[in-house]
Amino acid sequence: MDLTSFISEMREDFQLPPYLSDDSIKRAITHANSRLKQLRPNIEPIEDDSSTYFVKMYSYYIICKKGDEFEKDYQNDLLSWQLSAEGGTE
Repeated sequence: MDLTSFISEMREDFQLPPYLSDDSIKRAITHANSRLKQLRPNIEPIEDDSSTYFVKMYSYYIICKKGDEFEKDYQNDLLSWQLSAEGGTE
């Protein structure tokens, strides 16, 4: 999925306000994508359908100024996501 489509999808899914710039959303997505890539280096999360959810949610947390809470709130899901790569079950 290209970044412009991803931003549009986030605006729709989370009803982001029109005064929030695309650049702000893009920075949140870039940060989330980068961190998730650190957690699972063999994947580009924004390009992987099974990982898109994490990019969206992490980006939303960042936009809401709660980015530091994402990993705590999703730690079980993130661990399963990482382990699925280890077992090759994707």
